Amino acid sequence: MNARSITSHFAGLLFTGAFMIAYAAGSLDFFIAEQATTTDRLIRITEEPHEMADSTAGLCLVPIGRPHKLHEGFSTPAYCHVYASRDAEYLVRTGGSNYPVGALIVKTKFPKNHPKRIEIYTVMRKMHSGYDVENGDWEYSVIDGRTRRLQSRGRIDSCIECHAAYSKTDYITRAYIAENG
Repeated sequence: MNARSITSHFAGLLFTGAFMIAYAAGSLDFFIAEQATTTDRLIRITEEPHEMADSTAGLCLVPIGRPHKLHEGFSTPAYCHVYASRDAEYLVRTGGSNYPVGALIVKTKFPKNHPKRIEIYTVMRKMHSGYDVENGDWEYSVIDGRTRRLQSRGRIDSCIECHAAYSKTDYITRAYIAENG
């Protein structure tokens, strides 16, 4: 093999490797979006829609580049339902901690009296130990309610800032539990 064919071969392997990584990341994005938006596979924690505080509703929105909607704290309050995977339900309801890897918490945000008109899904997924030790090893995702496409995933600063106050319950807020009993 001459130097030119080795370089060409190496470039092909590099391209294939990059493609496989991108494909795998895209598949993971689809998997997360599919799991989070198929709420009938999850357990609904809230019995009634929970009215979100304006400050929370303002932080829980589709990332930059999207138009600001009325239900993001301007005049009409936003509401949400909270769902959990089976392995997270008990801990959410009791205020426990130490969620297992893979546990999923999903919040659907919608305008008053329209729980099926979901604007966004916000998702917390418990990751492996060491993913983000300072913030409980949670990965956050934001999914557009209309298209059900993943808009953002990872260590999202606005999510981390809001959930930092809930370190005693493994970074899970339970305001919707206190209101509903």
